[in-house]
Amino acid sequence: MLYAYTYGLPPREEGDPLREARDFAAAQGWTVLDEITDDCPPSTARRLRPGWRRLVGLVSGQDQLVEGIVCPREECLTDDPSDRSVIRAWAQVHGVFIRLVHRPTNHTPTISSAGDKGVS
Repeated sequence: MLYAYTYGLPPREEGDPLREARDFAAAQGWTVLDEITDDCPPSTARRLRPGWRRLVGLVSGQDQLVEGIVCPREECLTDDPSDRSVIRAWAQVHGVFIRLVHRPTNHTPTISSAGDKGVS
């Protein structure tokens, strides 16, 4: 699954914000089930973003069709740094890995399994 929160991305990424994530997934030999983006203003709660709701359904649904989420960078999960640990905890609860194409500037390891149930 490729996902990116695209609101306010630099112009070079606006045309195809998931290009790098798609290339990264292909290089790993991963099959991409779907590509989801959200372009909502920062004031839009994650639970109100249509792409995020769809992603949550695919990850936490009965069939759990998603094994991992690939994002261009951490900011593509959420623009709120304090929210990222919630997303990591949520993914971990569901056994889903998160891989970032670009490491965070502080060189924190790639988000592996994340997840807290307060993610919807």
